[in-house]
Amino acid sequence: MLNRYVFRGMLLDDWKVNTGQTTTAATNRVVIGDGKKNEDSESVFLEVVAFGKTGELLLQNTGKKSVIYGDGRLAQQRYVKKDGTNGVVLKVYIDKVDFEWKAKENKNEDDIPF
Repeated sequence: MLNRYVFRGMLLDDWKVNTGQTTTAATNRVVIGDGKKNEDSESVFLEVVAFGKTGELLLQNTGKKSVIYGDGRLAQQRYVKKDGTNGVVLKVYIDKVDFEWKAKENKNEDDIPF
């Protein structure tokens, strides 16, 4: 696939679920930043979409403020805003995903998520 996009970003919301006849789609927004916390920082906001087992995995294991690593296809969707101007949404259709697990203070082998 020529149109691959790999990212690391933080989820901004809880997942929205759309269930069709044959598959489930999970959608969310993610922010990708440069790590700077000043006026020169640059952040990109993307909509992410995951289907089937990938979507179910994300629904079960992530939520608002979770950090994910995604690999998928980048797409651009144009739309007309309420004020009549044109807008653009960048979407990533996720094929592969990984999570950034947070360490707990009380380290117990039973708490390991895999």
